[in-house]
Amino acid sequence: MNFRDWNPKLNVFRLFWKAEIEAYIEAHAALLSSVRQIPQETLAEIFMHFPPTEPPYAVRSFE
Repeated sequence: MNFRDWNPKLNVFRLFWKAEIEAYIEAHAALLSSVRQIPQETLAEIFMHFPPTEPPYAVRSFE
């Protein structure tokens, strides 16, 4: 089998996964809609009380 035989099969595979990912995003979009209504200042205040403590999200020192 050469590359030309595989190319249509790969395109079908890509389209399948693209549809799967889009369906997942659409199904979970409602979870974020309520969070988006919270003012940014309120979210910032919340996250200031819970700073990241473990890598790779730990805050680096500039010293």
